[in-house]
Amino acid sequence: DFNHKDVLMAVGVDMLAADWKAQIDDARRTPILFTMVLALLIGLGFFFTSAYYDRLHGHIPSLKKWVVAPVLFMIFIGGLIYGTYQYVEFLQESKSKMGATAQKLSREWSRDAVSNIQLLRAQLDYISNDTALMKAWQERDFSTLARLAQPVFERLKHEYGIIQFSFYEADKTYFLRVHKPEWRGDVADRFTLHAAEKSGEDAWGIESGPLRSLTLRCGRPRLEGEKLTGDLEVGMGP
Repeated sequence: DFNHKDVLMAVGVDMLAADWKAQIDDARRTPILFTMVLALLIGLGFFFTSAYYDRLHGHIPSLKKWVVAPVLFMIFIGGLIYGTYQYVEFLQESKSKMGATAQKLSREWSRDAVSNIQLLRAQLDYISNDTALMKAWQERDFSTLARLAQPVFERLKHEYGIIQFSFYEADKTYFLRVHKPEWRGDVADRFTLHAAEKSGEDAWGIESGPLRSLTLRCGRPRLEGEKLTGDLEVGMGP
């Protein structure tokens, strides 16, 4: 949360042991290649320094030096090319793996989100069909509504992991938080409730509440004809 400088959630990513080992092996090869290149550079430096010293004193380089120089140079170029190739391969492989992991997580997230939204909507159907509960809400009988809603919430929490169950006035004022009945009277300015009011149908999304904890929420407008009289909302951890 950039506004309050709080951490709202942490995301962990699993990976296969073989992929992890491959990345470790790639990381191990890097210092070896670097050492080889450094050794070649030192050798070349020594060779050219020696050659320069011989020329300076009028000595003619031996045949051995004429052979060693090209060989060392080719080894150096080969090592440089191999190191560059390995580095590029490592970057491409890492990018490919991260892309595949991101796509997999996105598919799993979408599948889980769709399943959870269907679950939340089904529970809103169940709540809306409870005539005693709806009558107490319509009459704004707080004590009766709280008494009837509490066992419903306990069942939803135990069986489906629902952690939030609220009734709102038409102006989005909390009438009853079943999960925290002592908190009431504040206004919920959230996208899901406004979208439900605008469309006249269920709306859902991942949003934070007063405690800034992320919750997958599903809201349903309560209509009398075309007039909005309030909203129902249930939520669970994303």
